[in-house]
Amino acid sequence: MGIEKQNSNESSEKQINKPKRTEQETQKAVDDVKQNISKAKEAHKSGDIETQVGPILEKFGVSEKDVNKVVNILSKSGESFKNNFIKKINLFGKSGNKDFIIKEINRLVGNKEDSQNKTEINQNKTEINQNKT
Repeated sequence: MGIEKQNSNESSEKQINKPKRTEQETQKAVDDVKQNISKAKEAHKSGDIETQVGPILEKFGVSEKDVNKVVNILSKSGESFKNNFIKKINLFGKSGNKDFIIKEINRLVGNKEDSQNKTEINQNKTEINQNKT
């Protein structure tokens, strides 16, 4: 019984001698945990978005890089914008309107128009300028 009491006293001493965290260290640890939780929530949200739009976009030949850009942009966007965009993509995906989907993706991720679009834009500008004179 004397040995058990001695072991109990030693463990109490270890707990007492254990260095205590300062208020600042504790706050930093709490902030780190909050930041990790925030990152996990964002990753989960991005996963949900990718599940909703990824297959449709890939079906129409949108590159994986652009799909990832779309998912990142939508995960940071407001709920109404995100929901409207997903509805549009789903609607035009079901109807097979590839051109609209590609234009929406390019507009969202900031891809430059291809040469055909640039030619059409320049023709339209020329026609407008001619009509003004």
